[in-house]
Amino acid sequence: VAYQNGKSGTVDQPLLENKVKTLNFHRRWMGTPSTPFSFTVQVLTAAEYQNQKPADAFPFDAGFVGAGGVINVSEPSTAEQMVVFKDINQVALFYLCKAYISYYYNYNPMPSWFSNGFAAYEAHLDIPDATIKDALNSYGGSIPSFDVLNDRDNYIAKNGLAVSYMFGEFMSVYHCWQYYDIVSTTATTIEPGAWWYETETMEKLISKWNRYLSRRILESDE
Repeated sequence: VAYQNGKSGTVDQPLLENKVKTLNFHRRWMGTPSTPFSFTVQVLTAAEYQNQKPADAFPFDAGFVGAGGVINVSEPSTAEQMVVFKDINQVALFYLCKAYISYYYNYNPMPSWFSNGFAAYEAHLDIPDATIKDALNSYGGSIPSFDVLNDRDNYIAKNGLAVSYMFGEFMSVYHCWQYYDIVSTTATTIEPGAWWYETETMEKLISKWNRYLSRRILESDE
C-alpha cells in the first residue's frame, strides 16, 4: 500500500502487483526463494526524499529501498531524475525491482550496477540505443571487467546506468531471465554457476556480454 503523509498515495498499485506476478513467474520453476515476496511503498515528497536518501545515492535516484524492505519513492523533479524516470510509477517500478532482486538473492549484498541493470530493464526505462552507445563508447567501446562498473565516479560521469541496462536486457532477452544461473553475489561481484553452459566463469560471462553489446549497440546493421 502506498502512503503519503498518512494518506493514500499516487502510485499505481496494480501496476506493481502485476510486475511482481511476472517476476514470480520467471523464477518459480527453480523453487527458490521459498518465501513469498511482499512489499510496501512509501511515497515521499521531493524534499523528504532529499532529506532521507542514502549517502551513496546516485544523482538519478528518486527513491530507495529502506529498512524492512519499504520502497520509498518520490516524483522525479531534478534534471538527473527526469532524464531517467518519466513519472512516479516508473520510479516505483524501478525500486520495486531492486527490492525483488535483493529478495531473489536472499538479501545478500550485490553490486549497484547489477541491481540497477536488472531494475532498469524490468522497469521499462527503455533507454535509447543512441544514449547507450554514447555511454558504452565513453567506457572505450567494451567493458574489460565488471570491476570498472564499480567505480562510482565513472558510473556517474559515463552514464553507467545505460550500460547496466544492457546487462538487464542481455540476461532477460538474450538469455531468457538467466538470473538463476548466478549462484551468489557480493557487494562488488557476481558468480556464475559452474553448470552454466559456456558461461561458467566471469571471463566467459563478460566475453558473451561484450559480444552482445558490440552486435546489439555498436554495429550499424540492425
